[in-house]
Amino acid sequence: MNLTFLIIAAVLLCCFFAAYLWFAVINRRLNDISFGFPFFGNVFFPVWLVAFAGCTALYFLLPEQNDQLFDISFLNVAAAFISAAAVCLLSLHARIARWNYALFLAAAILNTLLLPQDFMLFEGTLPFWLDRLTIALIWSLFAWAYKYLDGLEGIVAVQTVTPLCGMVILAFLGAIPILTGCFSAVFALIMTAYAVYNWYPAQLRLTTSGCQALGFLTAWLFMLAAREGSASCTLIFSLYYIVEVIWAGLKKLSRKPQYQEIVPNTFYYQTNLSGLSPDIISENIFKLDALLVIFGCFQIYAPNSYSLAILGVILTFWFLNHLRNWQVAERSLGEINREVVKDLKENVEDIKKNLDKDI
Repeated sequence: MNLTFLIIAAVLLCCFFAAYLWFAVINRRLNDISFGFPFFGNVFFPVWLVAFAGCTALYFLLPEQNDQLFDISFLNVAAAFISAAAVCLLSLHARIARWNYALFLAAAILNTLLLPQDFMLFEGTLPFWLDRLTIALIWSLFAWAYKYLDGLEGIVAVQTVTPLCGMVILAFLGAIPILTGCFSAVFALIMTAYAVYNWYPAQLRLTTSGCQALGFLTAWLFMLAAREGSASCTLIFSLYYIVEVIWAGLKKLSRKPQYQEIVPNTFYYQTNLSGLSPDIISENIFKLDALLVIFGCFQIYAPNSYSLAILGVILTFWFLNHLRNWQVAERSLGEINREVVKDLKENVEDIKKNLDKDI
């Protein structure tokens, strides 16, 4: 056990300092001609390479564990990393970038084919082929929409680090394998190093494709947890991200001119426009994510898979609405809830009107 702990600690520390130093080099020499190859200058490259090296080292150095329902083959690890890198690299070309989602869907389908035959995300509710198709769609959409978190400094780092810390806690609680928890810790520490340079005022930013590739690998880690029966936990961990994207997307569907761009529709962007600084917004998002991590960890003891998730959605809406209206005097919970319901009704009515026009 002591040897296992030393291996994990050594690999994690190496990953953190390697990523931190690499980000420091990129930050110092960002305009240097030696960064002519676009993928090398891409901030995602050190994230990808250090994470791949760290996960590979842990996979082969850690003693064999017997805490898994389904074994993780190295092919699963390599396929996820190679798929993410390939899509990121291809998306740097303008002509290919327009097919960005199709590339992520293809990558998700490829990785879905490597899932254990006995694993069913929806526990037999859907036919096997539909279960797999749904997994691929969720995986690709999760990755593709991750770019919408990058409209403000610190948000991507917070939304990646905090849920992955939740994964580490799940591993300590025995809900997921130690190896999966270690993989999550590698990414969490690398993104913590990134947060140092991405915090307001940001010195480094991920590209759109790099952000999406990070989302793809985050979804892969969540899928490893889902294979062990912790899908509902990872859902709760991701509620802030899910609520942000769906809410912004619903506003876009209203077809109002002011809502045609997704990022400006998000709660965090609206809050920034109202005058709150990005660092304070990121700190508040971290607090929300930390609370969702607590909910997600309690989910392993819950009698069903939806009660805490529903409570988490309500809490997320309330918190984000409260944050967006930070300049408004304190109001009762009933007033805030009525405002949220009113906004929802208005968006639904706008969508209905537009659908009627199309018909």
